[in-house]
Amino acid sequence: MPAYRNSLSEDEIWHLVNFVESLENEIGSADEPIVIRRCALCHGLTGESVYETWPNLPSMTEMEIVAKLRAHRSGAVVDSTMGKVSFDLSDDEIKEAARYYSSLKRTQDH
Repeated sequence: MPAYRNSLSEDEIWHLVNFVESLENEIGSADEPIVIRRCALCHGLTGESVYETWPNLPSMTEMEIVAKLRAHRSGAVVDSTMGKVSFDLSDDEIKEAARYYSSLKRTQDH
């Protein structure tokens, strides 16, 4: 396969990365929506971050998660990791991820 280093833009590279990450060999199963499997790569299916500086998603409300993801997607929050991961999420995918992770707190409390 020829090298594509100089022929792909940074956005095209991230689209390719996101596609590869969406393939079946990632965290989660085919039963989970792609956006959840994609988020789970860093946040796990439980939403509890392995890094201190990353948020514990189940501790956030659905609205907080939506607001954060939209801010990262728009570039309003300067963050080299989340901005590149969330730039192509649709509003529906953002809502789906927020609904899933915010619902985990309710299940943990019971």
